[in-house]
Amino acid sequence: MIGVLANYHQVGVYQIAFKIIFALQFLPMAFTASLYPAMSSYWLDNREQLVKSFERAMNYLIMISLPIIGGVIALDDKIVDIFKAGDEALWPLRISILALFFIFVNFPIGSLLNACDKQRRNLVFMASVTVISVAANFILIPRYQAIGASITVLFTNALMFIFGILESRKIIDYKPRKNLVTLGKSLWAAAVMTMIVYYGKAYMPILLATILGGVLYFIFLYLVGGFKKEDIKSIVLSFKR
Repeated sequence: MIGVLANYHQVGVYQIAFKIIFALQFLPMAFTASLYPAMSSYWLDNREQLVKSFERAMNYLIMISLPIIGGVIALDDKIVDIFKAGDEALWPLRISILALFFIFVNFPIGSLLNACDKQRRNLVFMASVTVISVAANFILIPRYQAIGASITVLFTNALMFIFGILESRKIIDYKPRKNLVTLGKSLWAAAVMTMIVYYGKAYMPILLATILGGVLYFIFLYLVGGFKKEDIKSIVLSFKR
């Protein structure tokens, strides 16, 4: 749609953000794929454990998504340079990477709906968001080009999250308080990490800055009680399954 409504130069500008987001989706995909059989089983005979598993999955993906977002924002100019793109690629990247949060947390929501025999409802949500996405692109791309497409990605993924979370609360006794606490702690740790990486990138290679940022984030998050050793073991076991 960008090529038709704008031009193929804008397609190239947008592709930088798209490729990064697309490549990172394997993380929540692999994680939730390991949880789906358990969710299906818990739906039949252990609803309380289903709620706990859903809350835990949301927590883990919140904790994983935020440092990635912060790191990309802190290193956006370096990333654009790697792809040999100009400054016009910065804002599409910044806006699109924010959608990564909703993309990550939408995976466990979708798995929950499918596990609880709400596949049709989930399909309706996806179809509705697709129609809205096309309409939004027709409005935003001619005016804002690649930035407009990025705004659409952020808006539609946020909308999918709203649809999904409202439906989830109808079928399980889900209370978002625990996830909101984790979100607050993760945001604090990600903000500190982002500032350190942003000001430190001038003095180190991008790979070293990325590794340092990840280490600092999880140190800060651990110090504020965002996760415990048991959580690390649970994540590792989930991927092994």
